[in-house]
Amino acid sequence: MCLLLNALSVYGGQADCDLGNDQLSTAKKVQIRTVYDGDTVELADGRKVRLIGINTPEVERKANRQKGFKGTSAEPGAGDAKAFLDRWQRRSILLLVGKQRKDRYGRILGHIFDGNGRNLTAEMLSKGLGFLVTVPPNDGFSNCYAFSAAEAAKNSLGVWGLPYHRTRTTTMPRDLKGGFGRFRGKIERIYVNSKVIWIDLIGDISLRVSRKDQSYLEGEVLERILTAVDEKRVLMLPHIDFSGWLMDRTQWGKKSQQQVESGKRKRWQMNIRHRNHWALSS
Repeated sequence: MCLLLNALSVYGGQADCDLGNDQLSTAKKVQIRTVYDGDTVELADGRKVRLIGINTPEVERKANRQKGFKGTSAEPGAGDAKAFLDRWQRRSILLLVGKQRKDRYGRILGHIFDGNGRNLTAEMLSKGLGFLVTVPPNDGFSNCYAFSAAEAAKNSLGVWGLPYHRTRTTTMPRDLKGGFGRFRGKIERIYVNSKVIWIDLIGDISLRVSRKDQSYLEGEVLERILTAVDEKRVLMLPHIDFSGWLMDRTQWGKKSQQQVESGKRKRWQMNIRHRNHWALSS
């Protein structure tokens, strides 16, 4: 929850995620035909849309079972998130596409609203139906999304009250698994060069910060980290809370696996791309 406390202090009131009159004219009227889960839908015209600003718990995956692989069970809270969007099937909504129009899977990246311009993603976040996600360059509405999520976290609504989605620690191997999660750890060392900042945490996680994303990360956390490097006071930094997708380097090929096994690299990596995804504990 520490990640979101600043959002409450910045806004300090009702978040304004809804469309203004000028934006209402640019949003496209669409219909949802199929809801895959709480953050991915198919429109009546066949396009798939991945919602910007939110990541919801995974639903049960059965397709892999048909190919001879084990399926994955639904994560707690997945049904509630999907049910929210199910109510909008075959009803007119508004779609506002992000600066980056598609993801690597070819899905449209967009924000969705009801016919009056009320932001449905913000409503989901305020109910605790998913976690805040900000991926540059699609940072539109990111401040008010952070406010909505912070309100839910403050009141332990939805996913914020479920033990399965608790903040995990970097020093507990059983707490580490691939996919989206929230974590807390102590910084062990930091490497800085012109292209990337590597932050190794005590335990088995490294955070990667690309210099290309630095404008999206500017703020107290990055400033304190870089100052600590300059002053050689890295170990004096407090614990860091962070969220995002954890990736297993041992799955990246033989060379990467050897680097992990030799101790040259940590096993797990997370890319931090926006200030909404990390905070230093107070």
